[in-house]
Amino acid sequence: MHQYQTRAKAAEAIAAQLHPDDAELREQATTNYFRRLYDALCAGELIGRDPTNLLPITRRDLAGAIAFGGCLISDTDLNAWLAHLGIHVVIGGEATANLTLPSDEQLLYEKEQMTDDGIRDAHARLAAKYGVDKRRIKYRCEKATGKRKKAVRAASSPFHIARLSGNRGS
Repeated sequence: MHQYQTRAKAAEAIAAQLHPDDAELREQATTNYFRRLYDALCAGELIGRDPTNLLPITRRDLAGAIAFGGCLISDTDLNAWLAHLGIHVVIGGEATANLTLPSDEQLLYEKEQMTDDGIRDAHARLAAKYGVDKRRIKYRCEKATGKRKKAVRAASSPFHIARLSGNRGS
């Protein structure tokens, strides 16, 4: 089950883990993370949710930016964002295993299997499975597709074909 926090509570939770024994540093970290969380929400790095229905807030216009001021953030999204930044704290009851994704190629394989099985919105299903944002799954699958295309192009290059046929030139 997802847990949700306000931006202020999320900043306090991060600061409390970073500086449990120093009130002054904890206060400074709370202020810094409160601001950084807002920046991340506005930049689309983190998903803010409407407190009344938990739907994601779109950031297309000024209203979205204003709504981020009072939004909720899921512990799952928060932990993924912290891990991406290299900050090794875990907020809420999230297991660190949820933060570990398989390789890009494995994600792409799972997505293709779901698509072949007729499952719609495989990206969303994988995001739920691994406890991360759908955009992150989609990006990783696209990255793997790009790697695959590069490998195919390299394998069909004249040099590679000549090497396979045993004609290495003189």
